[in-house]
Amino acid sequence: MGAEEEKWISVVGLSREDAEVLDSVETRVGACQWEELKGWIPQWWRAVEHVMVTCKADLRGRALSVVVGLVEHTSEGAGDVREVLIQIMLAQSLGRTESEMNHDGERTVASPPTILKWVDDDDLRTSSLAARVFGNVLAAQSKNGPRAGRGPTLEGFRKQFFSSICRKLCGLDVDDTCCVGYLQGIARTLRSDAARMDFASVSISHPGSTTPLLAITCVAELLDQDQQPPVHVTYQVLFVLWLMSFARDPSVVDAISQALDSSYVPRRLILLIRDVSTDKVSPKVVRLTVATLRNLATKNFSARLRREMVGAGLVTILNKMGMRNWQDSDVEEDLIALKDAVSSELQMMSTFEVYRHELLSGALEWSPVHNDEQFWRQNVEKMEANKNELPTRMATLIKESKDATILAVACHDLQQFIKCHPRGRKIVQYLNVKGRLMELMSDPEQDPVRLSFRSLLSCFLPANVTEP
Repeated sequence: MGAEEEKWISVVGLSREDAEVLDSVETRVGACQWEELKGWIPQWWRAVEHVMVTCKADLRGRALSVVVGLVEHTSEGAGDVREVLIQIMLAQSLGRTESEMNHDGERTVASPPTILKWVDDDDLRTSSLAARVFGNVLAAQSKNGPRAGRGPTLEGFRKQFFSSICRKLCGLDVDDTCCVGYLQGIARTLRSDAARMDFASVSISHPGSTTPLLAITCVAELLDQDQQPPVHVTYQVLFVLWLMSFARDPSVVDAISQALDSSYVPRRLILLIRDVSTDKVSPKVVRLTVATLRNLATKNFSARLRREMVGAGLVTILNKMGMRNWQDSDVEEDLIALKDAVSSELQMMSTFEVYRHELLSGALEWSPVHNDEQFWRQNVEKMEANKNELPTRMATLIKESKDATILAVACHDLQQFIKCHPRGRKIVQYLNVKGRLMELMSDPEQDPVRLSFRSLLSCFLPANVTEP
């Protein structure tokens, strides 16, 4: 046995057999004998796990260099082997400082392009594990600061990392276990305003969208209830949004405000706690949702976010939640602060502003304003501002929503617009909702609100024609 094998035994405390395995694998990696290594991996993995836990940084680094070499040269068909090796890298990256992960002064767990290549891997398990490795290493690097003379840092690849993950998320089912790995990778990076700024500004092209999709939108859409996301996925999404709500730099706060507003994040958060009185909502989801809303409402984020909260009916929800005896004092404190902030915003808003933000939020309910004839006569011409913003939003909800109440209220409001606006019928004809109305009329699941569809559809008929 050579001197190196003896070193593994004396310093690490391995058995002689494991020391021989480590030395043999390291020798073959050095000689690039990749095919000969496959048979050694099960034994070597057991030995290297011991190294990662008990060794000094220099010996951990030696073993880790072998891991990196193996992962980089394992063929794409050996998915199980690659997964095992990246699992070892993940274990090594957890809780390690940057100095420990840079024993040789040359590189971290692996080079940034290498990690991103694994994130883009077609095997989702490998990809999600690599996302967690990247997040862990970047978190350590951000905490300890960049080191001079080291070449490109992981931070320089952060936007590319966010883009790669969000493209994966957009194509995943929310039940896929890999969702959590991707979200954990994102969350580990969001400990600085620079990272939050990158995440808020990244957008991707997506087959289902004609315009680039913001990274925040890709994540926030996982909350949509029609997908019935598991609690652990919902919680990880909330954790990402909660971390974003701690931004301090004014330019970062502005960028995040705009991204959250365009992604309807306040409305999505409010829908999570709308039915909290039924005990169907997980307590930890309630806690994190309320904490995130509080940060968005009480810190320096845009007033548009608070107004969207008002429009989505948060005041009513908070009144109901306030009557409940909460065991968690943090939840009670957050509810009080949130209610104060949203109630103050409500007092400064006109009836039309409240209606506008309700409509833009998409959380339509049968509040009194929808049947207030005076309101419609006084405000209908304001609705064509911003290129017919509000009737366009009504039409969008009719085309996209599956909620019976939202569909009924949107149809009612669009009919009121046609009735009260001098050019209402002509404007609505350009919104292309007639086909969708015909589709809804033939849907047996929409029987409870069929009258709303029929009433709006009749507005498209000439004045001298009666619908059969």
